[in-house]
Amino acid sequence: MTSPDIFAFLTGDSAVAALVETRVYPGILSEQATRPALSYQVVSQVEDQTLLGPHSGLPQMRIQVDCWANSYEGVVALALAVMERFDGYQGDMGDSQVSTTSRLNMIDIFEPSRRDYRRVLDFMVVFN
Repeated sequence: MTSPDIFAFLTGDSAVAALVETRVYPGILSEQATRPALSYQVVSQVEDQTLLGPHSGLPQMRIQVDCWANSYEGVVALALAVMERFDGYQGDMGDSQVSTTSRLNMIDIFEPSRRDYRRVLDFMVVFN
């Protein structure tokens, strides 16, 4: 899966797009970016091992999505939309077929230098 696939997956959801339109960025969110917005990164990708050898066909990817807003209420609403998009998703994600997704973690952070609210979400995506 590629960065454009993650962008398309997030912006392809009407609830997410209603909040951020196309303000979805790989890596770090710039200080100039309009809020609310999302940033994302691939934290890890694991090709699993079996007793028969490597690559059973179920690779896993951990994706971090950071939700950014100017208010706590705004970041909570955005995070809920992203969680609904990812949690339990099965289907196409770019050229890949996803068998399941699950949320691993959620952390709230206040960025005092920017006066931003951020909610960090980690998801595990398992591919067919």
